[in-house]
Amino acid sequence: MSRSETKLKRLQHPGFGKELRHLQCSSHTADRDLAVLVVAEINQLHELREKLKPHRLEDRLNGSELSEISYLREYRNGFSFRIYFLITDGILWVIALDTNKRATNLTKGMVKTLIGRLHDIRKFMSEARNP
Repeated sequence: MSRSETKLKRLQHPGFGKELRHLQCSSHTADRDLAVLVVAEINQLHELREKLKPHRLEDRLNGSELSEISYLREYRNGFSFRIYFLITDGILWVIALDTNKRATNLTKGMVKTLIGRLHDIRKFMSEARNP
């Protein structure tokens, strides 16, 4: 591994897993197609971040409580979605998926979700460091 690369483990918050499985198991073809796009973008994000490069769709959230969280914003093939993630201690954490986000800001509900999931990850990381 060169100096311009790093090994990055990938984990997901259980809430994100539930959101993705909902799309994958949907009876609607559009939902399953969206799930394929989401997985492809996460895979690409992982590969790029291991090469210490940002994803072309990547941006960061503002605000003291959410500044650690980044997101991918995608508008493609009639879909609009955001994938929220965090990189800490060599781990790419995929936190949340928000669909139908073409022209809307972060909702209060999503802010609450992100804060809660960030708390869960911090707790997990703390317990992993201090068993």
